[in-house]
Amino acid sequence: MLNLFYTTVPASSYHALVVVDKDGTLYYMTLSKTNTGLLQLLMVKDFSKHTHIRLNALSSTTLIKDASRINQTVALVREAMEDPKSMDISKIKYKIIFGTSLQRRVWDKLLEIEPGTVTDYFTLAGALKMPTSSRVVGNCVGANRIALFIPCHRVLTKDRKISGYRYGVEVKRDILQLELGQEFDKLVN
Repeated sequence: MLNLFYTTVPASSYHALVVVDKDGTLYYMTLSKTNTGLLQLLMVKDFSKHTHIRLNALSSTTLIKDASRINQTVALVREAMEDPKSMDISKIKYKIIFGTSLQRRVWDKLLEIEPGTVTDYFTLAGALKMPTSSRVVGNCVGANRIALFIPCHRVLTKDRKISGYRYGVEVKRDILQLELGQEFDKLVN
């Protein structure tokens, strides 16, 4: 049985709930403008069907003898939330435990989108050799369970608008404004 722990991470404009193991490997990250509902999303919607996973309340690091690796992961998450452009996925260990093979293919392609840039669902579908499947690709993007680090926020509509986002359009806008800086108005309609 996979033994995982969760904790919340506040940032200046939104919050995250992360799930890690005792070694600090990131398995899940959800975002919201407030802490309200994050735990319910985690327990009821995303993890309820996964009986091989046991979640433990991580209200403090006293539950783990050596929480230094968890603390390092939480610090990297907070840093990425405050400055998504400087995020370096190679600095954090993560493991994908959700998703179909198609969803995982799409998520792998998302990892190729450079910080500070955006793409659209149509272009992403074409890069996956699925040029007539923008909606299918969009649904796969939306099924991502490791927000920010698998950069689903970097995908816009074909006319460069921010559309539906699993974590809320306002959160996506906040992340993109932080990441794109002055380029935001040039890249996003």
